[in-house]
Amino acid sequence: MGIEYDRVDDATAVIDYPLHAHPNRPADLPNATLTVQDAFTRLGIAVTKSGGDDVVPVIKAGTDSLWTDIEMHDAMQAHWSKWADTPQWQLWTLFAGRHIQGPDLGGIMFDDIGTAQRQGCAIFSNSFISTPRPGDPQSEQAVRRLRFWTAVHEIGHTFNLAHSWQKNIDFGSPWVPLANEPLAFSYMNYPFAYPGGEPAFFAGFRYGFSENELLFLRHAPERVVKQGAAPWFDEHGFEQVRKARPNALQLTVRVHRTAARFEALEPVVAEVKLKNTSIAPITVDRNALLGERLSVIIAADGRDARQWLPYARHCYLADPYVLQPGQSLYAPLFLSAGLNGFDLAEPGRYRIRALLATESGEVLSAPLHIEVRPPRSREEEVLAPDVYTDEVGRVLAFGGSRGNTPALDHANDVLRETVTRLPDSALAVHAAAALSRTATVPGQILIEDPQDPHLKEFRTLAPDPEQALPLIEKAYGDPGAAADTLGHIGLSRQVEQVAAALAATGGRTAQEAARLTGAVADTLAARNVPPAVVSSLRAASDSPHSH
Repeated sequence: MGIEYDRVDDATAVIDYPLHAHPNRPADLPNATLTVQDAFTRLGIAVTKSGGDDVVPVIKAGTDSLWTDIEMHDAMQAHWSKWADTPQWQLWTLFAGRHIQGPDLGGIMFDDIGTAQRQGCAIFSNSFISTPRPGDPQSEQAVRRLRFWTAVHEIGHTFNLAHSWQKNIDFGSPWVPLANEPLAFSYMNYPFAYPGGEPAFFAGFRYGFSENELLFLRHAPERVVKQGAAPWFDEHGFEQVRKARPNALQLTVRVHRTAARFEALEPVVAEVKLKNTSIAPITVDRNALLGERLSVIIAADGRDARQWLPYARHCYLADPYVLQPGQSLYAPLFLSAGLNGFDLAEPGRYRIRALLATESGEVLSAPLHIEVRPPRSREEEVLAPDVYTDEVGRVLAFGGSRGNTPALDHANDVLRETVTRLPDSALAVHAAAALSRTATVPGQILIEDPQDPHLKEFRTLAPDPEQALPLIEKAYGDPGAAADTLGHIGLSRQVEQVAAALAATGGRTAQEAARLTGAVADTLAARNVPPAVVSSLRAASDSPHSH
């Protein structure tokens, strides 16, 4: 492989390291100066310098001097002599100052767009990797050592190597043995995450890779390893883990089920959670999880990562809210469909990550790993083309439609057919929930005068709760199953609306409302849903005129 190094004019490049420069090392470590090229060549991969040494003006990162992935991608095309959007055994390494993500990002394999990926990586010399090590008499050499380690670590990612502790989630490179190695003395492990921290790691680190990583580098199919071939597979940045960080916000994407496996055709509903993990109150925007500040990326096995684009974006006035220590904000995510279509339609494994822009900086979630199962029956295969349409996606995402257009009427017909033909499926729960909500809760449709298309008016459709009762039973009759597939937030909100509408009609339907809210409230209470949510749910059928 050929490699080129370029440096931004406000950064320091470290491409070699004298192995005896720091006294904390294995006793029998050879006394030699190791280059980045040597780190691979001595293990069987001939890496040679093919040019480079350009000085990249920091102004190319914009007026803030902070680099984004796309800015580095643009610089790669301008300064790398071997640039080509095609697979090739060539690599560009940029030594830059700091990434826009902040000082906690020490390096990144940034090239994850286009047809040819994993051809570029960057090391940020003005990040935490250059922080002096308190109490270390050889602090300067410790910094140089970590800068060198970071360079080889990120180059390892360009070969599609996972982190040492992430082998079992290496969806993009299934050839590699799927065994986690959290105690490996490897370039792909994190020194500060090793038991005992950096001192313990470098005391045993021999500047190499684990046996499984060497097996992968030497013998995995070329399409998996070669730069520019198979897309990157997983998180590829070297980030500092801060165990005690004031004013820390934690972002989590999760699903409410024991195993994150979804049936074929089942809509994937997740929940995003923003938690104050510090010991002090933090002021956040109460609507932060509901608007454009939240980005979600879906990466599928063997396919390019895509940004989830919901059908609707909400614009809210800023609503400052004091998030107390241990307190959280929540929001549902209907991830299956959006403006990109059905991102989670194909059977396989997926990684889902969320990024939230806050006043104190960006907060990145850990990846949520889910699996979509293949169809279990011919019925599911036959229904799939009708389900995976824009109209059905919108009806499910918005919780139902009253129709009145050919497309939306057809979508409702597909949902009714699903309830009939796949009555035991998770999709039938979603379909019944959408159909029962529009049949129970009063709503309006826009009517166009057939004689004059310019004349339009809204008309209120009278609910038909008696007709909706069988659908309500299908959707919520098993509260546990409904909570699994609809999510806790979706289930509580839907049942509140339906129960209030049923209670308002009195008689048998009012009794059904009380039974429904009681059963669902008991289920959510047993799942440790916040008491305020459970109380609100129980009250939905108590005072119908207040809802």
